[in-house]
Amino acid sequence: MIKITPIIQIMLIITLVGCKQEPLTEPPISITPSSEKATLPKQSIVYITGGQGLASGVIIDSKDNTYFVLTARHVVGISPGPIEDPYKIVLHDNQKHTLNYDTDITKDKKRDLAIVTFKSDKKYPIAPLNSSVSVSQPVSIFGWKDCLGDPKSELTTGQIEQQLSNFNEMSKSDQEKSDNPKKDYDEGYTLKYTNPTIRGMSGTAVFNEQGEVVAIHGKPGEYRDNQYDYENCPTLDESYSHNWGIPIDIYLQSQLSNTIP
Repeated sequence: MIKITPIIQIMLIITLVGCKQEPLTEPPISITPSSEKATLPKQSIVYITGGQGLASGVIIDSKDNTYFVLTARHVVGISPGPIEDPYKIVLHDNQKHTLNYDTDITKDKKRDLAIVTFKSDKKYPIAPLNSSVSVSQPVSIFGWKDCLGDPKSELTTGQIEQQLSNFNEMSKSDQEKSDNPKKDYDEGYTLKYTNPTIRGMSGTAVFNEQGEVVAIHGKPGEYRDNQYDYENCPTLDESYSHNWGIPIDIYLQSQLSNTIP
């Protein structure tokens, strides 16, 4: 029989403690730089190609293997012509899904909003919605710029400038910058923010600091496409700010929201 001395007992205890295994856990995944105030669900943002250009959208729900993307209606408003490419959704992992215009796209009759669906067995993040929004609230926009067929993403920050409760609250200056300001208002564009945007970012999400979607971007405060260098696609400056979106509250009250089971 081996006699275990007190010294050996202490060594055995130290060895056993040192060999204790902790349960394996995966580290949390951060998809935004630590310098940002909120962790934005950037991977829920898609871009849409086909038709006559490029635009953005945001995944807001899923059921089984069907995903629902909220975007602006004018992004997919016209069926592609015989010589135009069909609409496609491109996800953050570069997976592409060709859309059937008759079955995969549902457009709201009144608001400039649409739901686009695609099917995938892969898991994609869903952006939460929040209907609460107020003037001076910090917001972020992450979308895809149309850089001559080579989409580039950009994150812009700003705050809510104005929330219209009726058309008469729109300033004379803002009315003059639109081809049809009353139509814009009737289509849901009642939220103005300082975030710079440019062509290609239509249909993307306006996020609050908690990473929740509070609006869908869709209208520039002033059309300045002819002044932007789309070949080099530089970072947007404040001259491209003062833009308009449709609050999530309007979407939730629309008939379109009832199309998601």
